[in-house]
Amino acid sequence: MFPARVCFPRWRYFNATVLVFLFIFVTIWMTRIPPGTLPWSRSRRPTSNPSQSTNREHIPLTVILAAIKKDNLAHLEQYSGLSLGDTQIVYVADDQNATHPVPMNKGNEAMVYLTYLIDHYNFLPDLMVFMHAGRTSWHNNILLHLKSSSLIQRLRRQYARDRGFANLRCDASDPCTKLWYAVNGRYPASVFTRKRIDHTHQLEVEYAEFDQLWEAIFPGQQVPSAIGTHPGAQFALTRDTARRVSLAELKRLRQWIVDADLTSKSAGAVFELFWHMIFLGTQASVACPAPVECYCALYGICIQAVDADVDHLLDNVTREGYRAYEMGRDLDRIRHLVDQGPSDERDGELESISDGRIGPGLAGLSDYTAELDMSIAETTKLLDRIVKEADATRDV
Repeated sequence: MFPARVCFPRWRYFNATVLVFLFIFVTIWMTRIPPGTLPWSRSRRPTSNPSQSTNREHIPLTVILAAIKKDNLAHLEQYSGLSLGDTQIVYVADDQNATHPVPMNKGNEAMVYLTYLIDHYNFLPDLMVFMHAGRTSWHNNILLHLKSSSLIQRLRRQYARDRGFANLRCDASDPCTKLWYAVNGRYPASVFTRKRIDHTHQLEVEYAEFDQLWEAIFPGQQVPSAIGTHPGAQFALTRDTARRVSLAELKRLRQWIVDADLTSKSAGAVFELFWHMIFLGTQASVACPAPVECYCALYGICIQAVDADVDHLLDNVTREGYRAYEMGRDLDRIRHLVDQGPSDERDGELESISDGRIGPGLAGLSDYTAELDMSIAETTKLLDRIVKEADATRDV
């Protein structure tokens, strides 16, 4: 039998070698795992039950929100719709002391979006979503109750990444159902700036303003024959698509907002209708997927199997959904007025909102608000049923 002193050193060398190789293997294995998939590396707890989402594709998402101080900033975290590994960055445009400020509060969300892309250009995340801070808004989607959190939860991330750029809105809108067409290679500038034009304003002046506007945003590029996209300025964007635009160009566009002789609203409106062309090129001037196809591709809500006449179905639910949305706004306003205390001014506005159903001294208030609540609940059930049936059909 060999002496123990001869055997032990060899085993020590063997064990050390094994440990070194094991360390190298684990290190390589961990570096190949997508960011955010390890339990200790997740940046955020989910704000909803993951089983409710149709899209758990393990593609981390960074959401950039354009906010102002009057927004409920606490709700942005509470109703984010984020999943494990996702990140949310909030820019407060009118607060220079915010964690993420902007150089100038002009251009609405456009200033925020450009500032984020400029500040993070060299280390942009793989997939981003740019949104407004409002958690419920007309520029979201009816089948998702116009809720921003639902858009994030249902977003098919692999599809969005494959597309490179995708407007988040699916519902029909005038800029898509009624495309704008150029006349001799020109458009009235007010189409993009949304300036109010009176009857004395000459069309030639409008065309001249457009020439300046187009050359400023797309210098040297041909004017497309038609332009159309959904309004709202909310979209998904990949790193590769974002970097098709140089850092210098992004800085130039942001400076244009600062220098332009336009109001904040008008400057932002210009970008609202140009984002898809900024990132995809002016040859992609019309970005108007059919609502039914958009819901299926972008959110996994494929209602084609729910009803044979899907366009008619979607038209009906869209109409009812917006009606319920306006009812909800009326309810919020009514409750705010009630909290203000009695006054002739309050009674007059309540009477106007309710078409005379609410009288002086809050007469008829309970019955009217109960009817609104019931109508909203019925519409909510209708929307939920359609989405549930679409999900059930897809899962078969």
